[in-house]
Amino acid sequence: RCLVNAAPVYAIELTNPGTAATDPVGVWTALPDGLEFAEASDAGVFDKATRLVGWRLPPLPANGSKTLTLKLKAVAPVE
Repeated sequence: RCLVNAAPVYAIELTNPGTAATDPVGVWTALPDGLEFAEASDAGVFDKATRLVGWRLPPLPANGSKTLTLKLKAVAPVE
């Protein structure tokens, strides 16, 4: 649960368990109703029209991982 004016931070964990690097990585996530965008790590970009946050990342190395974070603001009670 998230109360009004709370500022939840979400983490998106990417992993590459393979033996070679990936191609460049694109990640997108949609904001649920009741939450507004505050900031994103790694130059994440918010599109107000679609309510999507997107990242364009370099290749992920073999056995590599990357954590993206997304800070939001609750403007209505949400689950």
